Amino acid sequence: MMSARLWLIGVISCVAAFLITMWLTDREHAPLTINEPSTVATHVFRGDAFNADANWNDIDSTTVLIGSYSIEGRGNNRFVWIGSSAKVTLWPKQRITGLRVAGFIPFSAHHEQNGLPTLSLDVRVNGTSVGKVEGSRDEGFDQSFNSAGIPSNEEGSYRVEFIPNDVVLAKADERRLSVILTKVELRY
Repeated sequence: MMSARLWLIGVISCVAAFLITMWLTDREHAPLTINEPSTVATHVFRGDAFNADANWNDIDSTTVLIGSYSIEGRGNNRFVWIGSSAKVTLWPKQRITGLRVAGFIPFSAHHEQNGLPTLSLDVRVNGTSVGKVEGSRDEGFDQSFNSAGIPSNEEGSYRVEFIPNDVVLAKADERRLSVILTKVELRY
């Protein structure tokens, strides 16, 4: 009888400690759920490209492409959804001439939920808009942008940002989704 009480007290103490820790923890650094995109970089990534098909066994891709959800798909057909915005810091190997972005415009979902006539994705490099990806039907894209005149930041890297004009609520799991990305890479 006494050991059962001690066990129960131990369990209650552990649960209470966990709840207090979660309450006191800054939400930005709390563990992600499937319904939340990443919000903070927790790993130093020094590559010149984000490729969903790459080997992500050692790094959580959501800590590299901030604002994305976990990689989905199989084999060489993997992809990430982004939410209301996303960004990745890329490190050039030499002087860049541009940027390549590939992915998919899920227009019909946006049109059905929000009546949107065109889905667009503003692409920025170090805060400067280099162009938009636009679509008014479900379609893949592989687009290059001229970013040759944009200087790197003081660390020598380029921050690439993606800002869609709409997000939809996924019916299956309540994620807030905009577009699918497969590749983001600096061009030389």
